[in-house]
Amino acid sequence: MMKNIKDIKLLVFDIDGTILIAGNDTVTPALKKALKKAKENGFDVMIATGRHYKFIPKLLLEDVDPNYLVTINGGCLVDRNGLVIEQHEMDQTEIDRLTTVCDENGVSIALKCKDDIVVYTYFDQYAEGYLGLDSPLSKLLVDDTINRDYHLRVGPPLGGFLIGDHPTIFKIKEDFPKLEFARSHSVGFDIYMSETTKATTIESFLNHRGLNWNNVIAFGDAGNDTEMIKRATIGVALGNAPDYVKKHADYVSDTVENDGALKALEYFKII
Repeated sequence: MMKNIKDIKLLVFDIDGTILIAGNDTVTPALKKALKKAKENGFDVMIATGRHYKFIPKLLLEDVDPNYLVTINGGCLVDRNGLVIEQHEMDQTEIDRLTTVCDENGVSIALKCKDDIVVYTYFDQYAEGYLGLDSPLSKLLVDDTINRDYHLRVGPPLGGFLIGDHPTIFKIKEDFPKLEFARSHSVGFDIYMSETTKATTIESFLNHRGLNWNNVIAFGDAGNDTEMIKRATIGVALGNAPDYVKKHADYVSDTVENDGALKALEYFKII
């Protein structure tokens, strides 16, 4: 069913699997053109991602040109230049406990902090699984597998990421009800506090600007996108999203490989 878009002011996009095809470093030329047109039509663009700002390709930032970004699954709200506007810390007791359990079970854990991604267990396993050991981005990772005190010396974790055997991670999850474990990568899981999500930080942003969810279209493809898809007046799931995400969407578009986000923008007459 076509919805009235007269109140829409903000377009919120997840990155991976939503506007970015795996292996690419920016959006398709057609989507780049569509996003530029949407902004010309008066819509603001926000990115909402599990990624740390440092790990968002510069070319993608240039091509999408977002007004604001929610990063680390709601852990941070930053402007287009990466300046932190708002941040939400994780429960350090839970992180300490999770780090110990990961170490005992051969799972790599990295903490996403304000300025860095810091690996606390099995550095090579994390670098290879998340980026590839030969990736130039692997140089941005901080190896603190010996001391594990970055959060004390520099700053608290705002989110995390686990890489390891999936059945083992699912078993670990049972002992951490305060944390969300969202599979958002082929080899791993985003970790964040249950009360802090992309949706809660988007809502904080909206409240400070006199807006609400009636002013939002949200686009996503994974479990960590579900809440913003549910709350937005129009929630769009990409065709490559799992069924447990699609069931919450107002509209299921084509896959990311077939420019599903662009087709949804056309369907709702944003462009």
